[in-house]
Amino acid sequence: MKSLSFLIPAYNDGSTIATQVAGAYAEGNKLGIPFEIIVINDGSGDQTGQILAKLAKHFRQLRVLTHMANKGYGATIKELYYAANKEWLFTIPGDYQVQAKELYKLLPQEKNADIILGWRTDRQDTGIRQHQSQIYNWLIPLLFHTKTHDINSVRLMKSNIMKSITLQG
Repeated sequence: MKSLSFLIPAYNDGSTIATQVAGAYAEGNKLGIPFEIIVINDGSGDQTGQILAKLAKHFRQLRVLTHMANKGYGATIKELYYAANKEWLFTIPGDYQVQAKELYKLLPQEKNADIILGWRTDRQDTGIRQHQSQIYNWLIPLLFHTKTHDINSVRLMKSNIMKSITLQG
């Protein structure tokens, strides 16, 4: 791996976003390669935007993009993919349910795959959100004949893949 973009969608993550950004910064430094951290504040109604503005002054690798109104996860993650400038993309949520250090669990597969999917085993979502996720994780393999779990979790992928396709929602 020559370079890495940490991609973080954030929506009302004021209580966790500083920890997530600091963790991504720490892990990027440990790797010893060029890295960037891109966060999209997706129309948050809490302090997420103010916290990110302060963090951007302290971390030169941090780039903050802002949606004035919430566009949703799909539009946000798509924009993050296209905004990235590094060789590899690593997505983690702003709510800190998956920490940046989880990257090391995926890195051993870097030479064998262009896309590596993680799987959250201890979700901290509300009951309705867990139920929705269970349905989604049952439906996606059924429709697309794939053996993936928790597709919206953590991903490590080569950026050229995302630059070569047009994502549609």
